[in-house]
Amino acid sequence: MDQFKSRKIKEALKSLLKKKEFTYENLAAHLECSVPTVKRILGPEDLSLNRLLQICDFLEIELAELDALAGASESGDESFSKEQDAFLARHPSHFAYLMRLFAGDSPRKIADTYGLTARSTDKYLLALEKQNLIRVTGKLKVKPAFKRVPLLGRGPLAKVFFEKMIRAAAQFFINNIHESFAQVPDPSGPGKKFGILSLKVSRATFEAWTREQEASFRNLEKMGAFEEKSKPESELMTAVVLNAHAHVQNDSRDLALIEETMGSIVNL
Repeated sequence: MDQFKSRKIKEALKSLLKKKEFTYENLAAHLECSVPTVKRILGPEDLSLNRLLQICDFLEIELAELDALAGASESGDESFSKEQDAFLARHPSHFAYLMRLFAGDSPRKIADTYGLTARSTDKYLLALEKQNLIRVTGKLKVKPAFKRVPLLGRGPLAKVFFEKMIRAAAQFFINNIHESFAQVPDPSGPGKKFGILSLKVSRATFEAWTREQEASFRNLEKMGAFEEKSKPESELMTAVVLNAHAHVQNDSRDLALIEETMGSIVNL
């Protein structure tokens, strides 16, 4: 069975167990095996057709129904498990390594780019494999266990990632705008701009604008992917675009941060 499809089927099986309020102990009794064996069957161990049929019998579900459930899960947005999320939040270097794998880099290329030793590479791969975040293909290539980067959701990883991303982006633009002030203006040169807008609009207007921004971002990403492959390196520069927006209540305390950008008005 294809490893990716097998993983989706196992996820569907575990979801059904939870929905039907069955435990691993219940399934182990039906399969006449131990609980650790059940964990291996629904984890890293290959899932044989015989075992799959036995589990379907226990869950009272046809194989075709299970396949449909797995397909529905595959078509939706993926997410890290609670354990994976917590691990990546605690180990930002491993998260960065995993993102390079999502970008298509091989472990060798990552090692060359960041000057990693063979020991460090092994430690990264072993830790990510232990968390079921990567898999090794038949050609011994290391790839993420997900087809696309999972949604970060609202867990520990999302909080750590977005805070670091916002701080890094802010510092990037501070550095670049300071640099542009120190240079002679060049109308034909690359743009370095930063702005913030605060105004009152309806929910419908804000959501329509948001959709336009998201479509614009997707178009830029497509053009970037095309030009990176089709144009010589000498014709390309790196575009950094910060996308952030929020629609909050008029009495939000955080609005003071925006309103006092130029300074606070106080009694003299």
